[in-house]
Amino acid sequence: MFKIGSTFEEIVRSNTENSHIVGVKEDPEAWIQKRLALHRSKQGVLEYQLDDGRWVQVNQYRTSDDGTLVMRTDITQQKHLEAQLLQAQKMETVGTLAGGIAHDLNNILTPIFGSLEFALRKCPPTTKSTRI
Repeated sequence: MFKIGSTFEEIVRSNTENSHIVGVKEDPEAWIQKRLALHRSKQGVLEYQLDDGRWVQVNQYRTSDDGTLVMRTDITQQKHLEAQLLQAQKMETVGTLAGGIAHDLNNILTPIFGSLEFALRKCPPTTKSTRI
């Protein structure tokens, strides 16, 4: 627990020591500076992933008496849905690309096959040829 009158920086530094946020232990000072910058901006949103895989969104607001209101929301389900949507969009793009390639290939092959058919009709009947 924190004493009444603790500064926001003291609270952030203390929380950083026991952090379960992915990547904070590698560079704690960068995380502290990111949180302090958010605090100075009067209000803002920050998303991060915890060690257990859950995602958290922090909405932070500065009050008129220079206090700070922080709301944490678990957004794990939203992140999973976003990942599924992204995967579906990728699959749709691949399907569209494959359809376009097939169409273009058909556009190239149609006149070739037509010309071959025409050439086979022009061959004398005694010529050995294989029908396509």
